[in-house]
Amino acid sequence: MIVSTLGIIQNVLLTMHENRPLQNHSIFYGGKATAGTDPLVVKLQHLRRRLRKEASTTTTASIDATELVVPFVDIVHAEQCSGIIKASALSALHHFIVTGMITQRSTRISPAINAAAYAAINCRFEVSDSGSDEVVLHAVLSLVTTLLDSKGVGAMLTDEVVWGISQAAFSLAFTHHRSLLLRQQSERALKNIMHHVFSRLGDMLAVNSEANNMDRDGKHGEPSTSMGKEDRGIPPSPPPTAASTTTTASTYRPHGLPVAVKLFNFAMQLVDGKSCALFIARRVLFSVFLPPYSN
Repeated sequence: MIVSTLGIIQNVLLTMHENRPLQNHSIFYGGKATAGTDPLVVKLQHLRRRLRKEASTTTTASIDATELVVPFVDIVHAEQCSGIIKASALSALHHFIVTGMITQRSTRISPAINAAAYAAINCRFEVSDSGSDEVVLHAVLSLVTTLLDSKGVGAMLTDEVVWGISQAAFSLAFTHHRSLLLRQQSERALKNIMHHVFSRLGDMLAVNSEANNMDRDGKHGEPSTSMGKEDRGIPPSPPPTAASTTTTASTYRPHGLPVAVKLFNFAMQLVDGKSCALFIARRVLFSVFLPPYSN
């Protein structure tokens, strides 16, 4: 598994080599960094060197998830990187999830996956041709959908991140100049988000009830996850950027009732409206709340 990760790192380095003029090209093939080397490349090279050294002794559960994620998250956030480079970094993050390189047992998994999701939904790149742009958007949707669907990992995403994923998928679903394939993929992502959140509604209610009981008994110092008027359902939390992955995992409260209430209100507003969003909103809601017809 580590060998495949080394291949992913090499692929990102080669993509950067082909799409960005850098001062030292030997670093892509294992050369040492110099003072003028791009910091993004230095981080990838350091990760590659460390994984090569520990390939024979390290298990996937013992690898710090933030060490794997941060170099690629920094690429997605970097303004100087083109869309194709960012798509390569997003694909690398997707690879870590689907291959089990990052699991719920990984060290500091919560800040790592929230940083990855936050980078994806805030990915910005210079517009080129429509085909290249949709490659990046496809990588964004693939990553966030896989994070949500991953067992044990999706539940660790914060309210802020889940809400951001839903808004990104919704905006792409209604961007008419995009291809039909991308719009349908966005709609499927929106359905997956609704399924993921509302299928856990019973657990959310139980957690919220327990928190309220502890608050009444004076045994818990933190406020409950019930929605307030000022925050409109999303409790304040630090944005899960690469820099914040050094914080403890307890900083990232898993999503719960606040984002469920906000998603439901958002869907109801669409249904009550008269725009073209009504049709997709109905399809999404029917797929979540109505059982399949039986013969």
